[in-house]
Formats: sequence, structure tokens, C-alpha cells
Amino acid sequence: MRAETTKVGGLRNSLHLDAQSSLRTRLLGCFPRRANQEEIKSLGLVDGALVWEISRLRILNRRPVIWEVSTIPKLLAPDLGSYFESRDKRSLYDLLDEVYGLKESREEQTLLCRPAQPPEQELLDLLRFEWVVVVSGISYSTRQAPIDRFRMMFVAKSFAFRLATAPAFAVEAVELVD
Repeated sequence: MRAETTKVGGLRNSLHLDAQSSLRTRLLGCFPRRANQEEIKSLGLVDGALVWEISRLRILNRRPVIWEVSTIPKLLAPDLGSYFESRDKRSLYDLLDEVYGLKESREEQTLLCRPAQPPEQELLDLLRFEWVVVVSGISYSTRQAPIDRFRMMFVAKSFAFRLATAPAFAVEAVELVD
């Protein structure tokens, strides 16, 4: 499976699926909690701020292949949990864009390959010696404000990653709304 994690938008945008592939998402949890210090710093929050933690398992052709955890400031999407409770079929990034006006324009990512830890072994049906590729980072809105902190654990043996870069001199037009 090829994955282009640098493509903006939902996961389906970054995976190269053939017509026979079936990708499902199983919601593992969606709940509000207090942001930890890393989240406060990376998302530009204040102490005591609340965030949504959304945990999802991606299942490709009946095999779990990606565990994804997203953290979104509750201030930006106050009732986000209700959309998951109602089993809204939109992708997380479509919801953020269409409901809250938070259109993702870019991401900063880190890729790390390491042995799977026990929770990943269990969720991704991996053996003790198998590896995961962890893609973690921050998504930014068109106003260049952080909107999402994410971590995706890919089954390493199932994916090849393609990365693309933009020239340093690239300029993006941003719409300013009053």
C-alpha cells in the first residue's frame, strides 16, 4: 500500500486504494479532557484548556492497519463529539471545514519507525517483534493557526511512504474574513 501522508485532508486522500479495496473506520473513542503540556504548547492553548481526543482504527480489507489519535481544541469545535455520537459519515477534516470553518491548509509531520508497543500490538493485531511507522504532527488552518495534533500508527510491513516537499519560496494566498 502506498501512502502520501503529506497530502492535506482526510486519510483517504493520502492512500492509493484500488477499486477492490475496502477502507472502514471504527471509532474507538471521542471525549473531552484537559490538554497536557505538550498539547498546550503545540496547539497554542492556555493552561486548563479542554481538547477533544478522537481515537479511530482504520481497517483495510478486514485487517486493522492504522490507529489514529487526533487532539482538537474544544474551543474551536465545541460540540464535535455530537457528530461522532450521531455517526456522521463525513471525514474529520470535512467536519472541521464544513461545520466549524477550519479548513486545513498544511501539516508539519514527523515520521518514526519503531517496534510496536503493547496497545498497538493489540489494536493492530501485531506480533511482539513487529514494527509501526508513527506519523505525528500538527495540522494548520488557512490562517496558519494550529487546529489538530495527530498521531497515526501504521503497520510498517503494509505501507510504503511517499513524501513531497514544497519550495521554500512558495507563497500561499490566504482569505481574510472579518
